[in-house]
Amino acid sequence: MDLSLPTLAAPVSPAEPQNSSVTVRYEWNDGMAEDNVTVDLSHVDGPPWLNSSFSPSTVEFDLGNQASGVETRIVNVTLDVASDATAYTEAEATYRAEAEASGTLPAAEIEESLAFESGFAGQLVAALPEGNVTAWGGLRQEVPIDLENTANGPIEVDVRVDRIPADARGTPPDAIVLGHEPGNESTTATMEIRVPWSLSVEGPVELALDAAHETEGTELDDRRLAFTLDGRSAVPVPGPGPWITLLAAAFALAVRARSR
Repeated sequence: MDLSLPTLAAPVSPAEPQNSSVTVRYEWNDGMAEDNVTVDLSHVDGPPWLNSSFSPSTVEFDLGNQASGVETRIVNVTLDVASDATAYTEAEATYRAEAEASGTLPAAEIEESLAFESGFAGQLVAALPEGNVTAWGGLRQEVPIDLENTANGPIEVDVRVDRIPADARGTPPDAIVLGHEPGNESTTATMEIRVPWSLSVEGPVELALDAAHETEGTELDDRRLAFTLDGRSAVPVPGPGPWITLLAAAFALAVRARSR
């Protein structure tokens, strides 16, 4: 009896069960079955984050009262990886085929192992804790960005500015690495915005956030954030004109005092 398991070229990702065909081959010689031979199929060993099963889990071979021969059946095996499996972990799953005795044919048992790798899945969660409108209150503004990694592996996050008012300049944070272990999966990054002296800035800002596995480079779905700079509710920043006037007045007073 043979159990021909598939070769899995691609990783098995969480929440994406993978189905493959398995060939069960039963060969007999110099024996006669009293009835059909039943073979039970089962998953007997593997990592705790793997759930695997056959469909159907039992197959029958009709030997047709022949003393020898070969029969095959095709079944389906499913591998389902849990969300807590660390991405790109190499593992093995062991399967068993057990044939009952029938007539002069003895019982038979065989085990085979299937090598596979856990895949990468999840997403980057991003939010603006201060809301979608940022009141402008000076030449320099810091905008916090909350980031959380819900994937099953460490990720690197790059933030870029896709849109900003013409008179403003946005500086995104440097690349951020987020782990996937509790306590290391979230952080708050800061984007800096600057405007020229004495300029009230209003308009939309759009950010694009690209996330990928830190070492393998596998990309997650992009995230986008948008907010508005609202100069109308900001504290006005004086331009250079008033300062020049004050300096000139102070200079004139100093000259007048010295001439007395």
